[in-house]
Amino acid sequence: MSTPRKQSVKRKAIEEKVLGKARKFVKLSDTGENESQVNVPSAPTITMDLAPKVKLRKPRKGKKEKNSNNQPISNPIVNKSDSKSKSKRKRKYKKNKLQQQMLVTPESEEKHSRKAILFLDKWNSDRRGWKFEKLQQIWLLKNALKSNAINEEKFPILLKYVGSIKGQARQAFLHEMEDVVKKFEVAFQKDSESTSVLEEKVRYERARQLVQMLYDEESE
Repeated sequence: MSTPRKQSVKRKAIEEKVLGKARKFVKLSDTGENESQVNVPSAPTITMDLAPKVKLRKPRKGKKEKNSNNQPISNPIVNKSDSKSKSKRKRKYKKNKLQQQMLVTPESEEKHSRKAILFLDKWNSDRRGWKFEKLQQIWLLKNALKSNAINEEKFPILLKYVGSIKGQARQAFLHEMEDVVKKFEVAFQKDSESTSVLEEKVRYERARQLVQMLYDEESE
């Protein structure tokens, strides 16, 4: 910030410069030169800004403003939108990954079948060492009514496992099994001797047992 003393010295120097050029002009006029050939600069207007200049400090990166309790002040709007977008991308990634894993080929179906049965046996025999795997549970529920995928020996274990499922997966599976039971009963009343109805009887018996297990576990 310039002081009044420095400003007065600067003004005096400018005035002396202007006077020197004026003397030069007078000297040139005495020698007979045209007045229009000499440019006489006009005295500059000096403005004295006595108000102190205040420099705004930029906030350092990585530091947040703090309140009176020395706690960082965060922007809830930015944080909320960021967290929503991150969670949305994470859910989309998991969904795509699960869909890729569920692509059915003869090799993958056999691999899924083997892993799911081992998963079921581990749950039954070693509950402490057992670890939940969503992909294996999806396969078991999807193939619960197929006797060629889950044989009669493993089906009682599956009944117990289904009874332990909680949350939305439990409710969705219960509604699905109830629909199978209702459709079969309607078809059986219309034509009990139909070949397709007789083939569906195994699925119906399994679905009925699964529904009964789910309701029994809820009532306990």
